[in-house]
Amino acid sequence: MVFSAKDFLARQMEMTKRMDANGIDWLYVSPGSDFQYLTGMEAGRSERPHALLLSRQGERALLCPAFEADYLSGITDIETLLTWEEHQDPFALFAEHGRESGGSIGRIGLGPQCAYGEFVGIQSVFGDAAVVPATALIKGMRVIKTDQEMRVMRDVASITEAVLDEAFAEEFTPGISERELASRIVNRGLQSGLHTASATVLSGPNSSFPHGRTGDRPIAEDEVVFVDFVTTKYGYHADITQTVVFGRPDPRALEIYAVVQEAARSAAAAAAPGVRAQELDRCARSVIDRAGYGEHFTHRLGHGLGLDVHEDPYLVEGNDGRMAPAYSHVDVHAGRLMPNMVMTIEPAIYIRGELGIRIEDDVAVGDDGCEPLTANVDKGLARS
Repeated sequence: MVFSAKDFLARQMEMTKRMDANGIDWLYVSPGSDFQYLTGMEAGRSERPHALLLSRQGERALLCPAFEADYLSGITDIETLLTWEEHQDPFALFAEHGRESGGSIGRIGLGPQCAYGEFVGIQSVFGDAAVVPATALIKGMRVIKTDQEMRVMRDVASITEAVLDEAFAEEFTPGISERELASRIVNRGLQSGLHTASATVLSGPNSSFPHGRTGDRPIAEDEVVFVDFVTTKYGYHADITQTVVFGRPDPRALEIYAVVQEAARSAAAAAAPGVRAQELDRCARSVIDRAGYGEHFTHRLGHGLGLDVHEDPYLVEGNDGRMAPAYSHVDVHAGRLMPNMVMTIEPAIYIRGELGIRIEDDVAVGDDGCEPLTANVDKGLARS
């Protein structure tokens, strides 16, 4: 494992500092990527409440069903396990523990992956305490990757790109189905040391759907093939897209590909600390607009990467420090890019019923500008 118990303890203690600065007495974090970020454990959600509990004084506890205590005690250094039997109220146990720990309980922060039922249960047992969202605290930490996280993300991105390049060179035969090509790409990924992999393969007119579904359509020579490849290693994601033609592309496809390439390069050139996230979207969109394809670029430019495949920062119009996009729910770092943020740049043009071309690279914000983690933008459309 690349991360140790000391790494997760450091994250937890940094979180308690942020809690103290924001007047949050206890933090409740449900299973999900936030829980994994703070504990290193990949716990699945269920109807049985299970959570990391942190106090602003630095106390740590795990709330869990009693029958899971033996297992959890063997995989965590958190010594306090608040165990509840099936007939008991886990939230009452949390409230009792919080009061016995001393100190006033005026504000309880909930992680953004908390279920509504957990909110209701906590609110019902803490009396006059305010139950408030802790979204900004958690996202504000996660969006800035540590140097150790950056090493993992560079590694997963590099492997992912190499796997896709090799698959294009060796796996295509005329008439192979989208589904079979996707399967071969995934198998190559898993054999190359990636922990999970999924590939969406769309060919010909199917490529005009940004989130289409891979099917049994046979892939012909000289037509557009669009492959979105998502992978993980140690929980951290890479997300890339290459659009290719096995054979000879037609002039229209080449023209559109060149526009998308220019849009991607324009956005990457603008990525630097302090730049508003929306500015990158504007840079790419202006290139596509000038080429006459503006109405065919139908989604945001990109999204953050980490333990989630879609997370902050979101490269989208409106993420400018005054408001946050609806799917972000919080204005993280005033909408500005900062060093060690990792994100995708994925401009695209989709001509419904004809073709779609997207180029997606993973990049990081460096101290002075953009650090490419992949280089799909530099690859051509035609593949032999």
